[in-house]
Amino acid sequence: MSSDPCANARCSSCRIRRRRLARVVDLFHEPVWTMALRASGNEEDAHDIVQEVFLSLLLHPPAPRSIRSPRGYLAYRVLAFVLRSRLEMR
Repeated sequence: MSSDPCANARCSSCRIRRRRLARVVDLFHEPVWTMALRASGNEEDAHDIVQEVFLSLLLHPPAPRSIRSPRGYLAYRVLAFVLRSRLEMR
């Protein structure tokens, strides 16, 4: 048995986190996609970046009330993934 509470699909706090993430994805998918596409320069990489950004929010959500600008935070995450992938390619 896993010690991770989110390993249990019936966990109520996990369902709440997933619902919150679904709202964030609904609200911000298009701007995150646009930022990822502009930063990466191609659709394949942009798709991967969008997945990574939203997956990281699910697995490692920021502390409550620590984000003043959701759009700014997501732009930061997009650029962090782009820069990390470019550094890994070197």
